[in-house]
Amino acid sequence: MVTSSFTLALSRRAALCGIAILVVSFAGVRTASAQTSRPFGGRVVAQWDNVNNGFSGQANFAGTSQMKHMGRSAQSGNLILGSTLTPNGFPGTGTVTITAADGDKVTFKYEGYLNPFTGEGAGPLEIIGGTGRFAGATGTGTFYALIDLRTPTNQNMTVLLDGVIKY
Repeated sequence: MVTSSFTLALSRRAALCGIAILVVSFAGVRTASAQTSRPFGGRVVAQWDNVNNGFSGQANFAGTSQMKHMGRSAQSGNLILGSTLTPNGFPGTGTVTITAADGDKVTFKYEGYLNPFTGEGAGPLEIIGGTGRFAGATGTGTFYALIDLRTPTNQNMTVLLDGVIKY
């Protein structure tokens, strides 16, 4: 009797330990996959290689920014422009990657219009991922860009980003 009671008590302890491990494991998975909404935004100062390249392929830019939740960051992106001028300007799409000082990244895609007379561009953006603490990031927002189109190449640009990020 003593042996079977001991075996039964040991089996119960093993079962309880197994259940505790499962509960802790599932709680960790739930915490790891939970995303919190936070403000997303900042100011970018960058330079285009030549925005007009966007009409025949892809225009590229690189610059720096001060971003919420990322601090001082590097940014790079591209733009493809449509060839039909609308009342809002030329339609365009592109992607941007923001890299924080610690190497973590956020990537978003955008679409909007570029006014060829004022150099203003505006439209919505969608956060489509990231790396490090931003892995699996999602979100939405808007951008407003002002590009100095007075020079044919190396055009300066300032961009304001505003939205929400979940990570």
